[in-house]
Amino acid sequence: MSYTNTIKTKTLDPEFFNSTQGCEFRLNDINTTYLSSMYLGNVGAFGDDGNRNVIKYNPYGGVKNLIKDITLYDGGNVLAQLKEVGPWVAFKSQNQDNSDARSKQLKELGNAALFNVEKANATAPERIGAINLPIADGVGEEARLSAAESGTPAGHPGTGRGYFDIRDLLKELNTISSLDTSVFKNLRLVINWELDPLKFADRKSASSAGTDPISSIKVTQPILVVDCIKDMTTRTALLDNIKNVAFTSIENDRVVINEIAATGADIRQSTVLKGFDNKVLNRVLLVNNPVSSISGVVSISGNDTYHLDSRTLYAGKNNSIAQYKLRVQLFINGAALFNGEGLEGSSVRQAICQETWGDMIANWGSNKVGICVNQAGAFSTLDTQEYLDPRKVQFGGDYTGFKVQDRVKYLELAYTRSGVTAGTALVFSPGTSNIALNVIVYGEVAKMLVIDGTNYRVSYM
Repeated sequence: MSYTNTIKTKTLDPEFFNSTQGCEFRLNDINTTYLSSMYLGNVGAFGDDGNRNVIKYNPYGGVKNLIKDITLYDGGNVLAQLKEVGPWVAFKSQNQDNSDARSKQLKELGNAALFNVEKANATAPERIGAINLPIADGVGEEARLSAAESGTPAGHPGTGRGYFDIRDLLKELNTISSLDTSVFKNLRLVINWELDPLKFADRKSASSAGTDPISSIKVTQPILVVDCIKDMTTRTALLDNIKNVAFTSIENDRVVINEIAATGADIRQSTVLKGFDNKVLNRVLLVNNPVSSISGVVSISGNDTYHLDSRTLYAGKNNSIAQYKLRVQLFINGAALFNGEGLEGSSVRQAICQETWGDMIANWGSNKVGICVNQAGAFSTLDTQEYLDPRKVQFGGDYTGFKVQDRVKYLELAYTRSGVTAGTALVFSPGTSNIALNVIVYGEVAKMLVIDGTNYRVSYM
């Protein structure tokens, strides 16, 4: 059946909006079916006390990093949700093949848009210029708006903004293709902003000394673009398609891995996870998120004068930091998921992760590769922009992914890693591999939507 002639596209303003907290959209027109192919547009941010035309959005996911969490409710019932958005979209930005990463979808999404900031004493904000970044979801070449087109808040014309498909964050809507208000009577899309520049920007400060950091950050008011249908025959056909549908959601838990000593000794830490109890757990992704706001986070040296210190580059606190001699074991309902001590070695973990989640455009542990670094850990004579530009090397790309495919009654994660000793030549300070980690555990859990007349239930399988 073709629905083309019955679809109308609406642009919605948020019912509630706060530039420093979040927003809420309402989709509650009576006798209406909303299609799940929604787009959030006009997404961007601006701030004070920084050099404009220097600070950019985090290239691992672009403007999506301005979202901390997003939830689709029907009244108080959660239909779709994603928390810890930043590390997830950083992974998904790399979870594609090279043609998708570079050759397709150009000039979209605002991922290469500059983050607009201005000095407190500035009198005439400059127009955002175009830049190119080779790694981002969609790679938005020239993804910016001119001052005349921007329409951003007074005093901040030219703020780079982008848009994206809501289904990129809410996986459930890839299966639940439509939402009819005869069943879902009080649909609300609630978004909370992420205002930490270490997460949504590529650096905290534009100055080489790390001073004068951006502040007073605000998010532009977004719009929601949604297709809706009023025709009763079409609505009934769409509703029949989702009356009994199985789908998966991305949920998460977190494990704090303690800092380890730089002795070279193996350190093992085991933690029981409770977030997936009594749920069917399918695919799992582990992200080695740094606890520190400095080590393993972002260069604050600015203007491409990056230094060899305790900071990895560019992806900020959405990094997944490579570890030395990392071994991962999972105990599910009392039994070990892997043989021996578990998944061991970057190549093994990369192979299993790509078998589980699909193609990746970065090699595991690439943030440990010594680029223009001599054996003493100092810069070599080849210390140039060509070699140090983080766009030439994929940093912060080291993930562990695997399949469980079982109902969880007991889940224990064991992390074993070795402390990197001082003097070891890496592209960042050896201590970065020893830092404390928030290991974010993303899990794909199975759910079921059952619709009976104008009633429904969502349950775990």
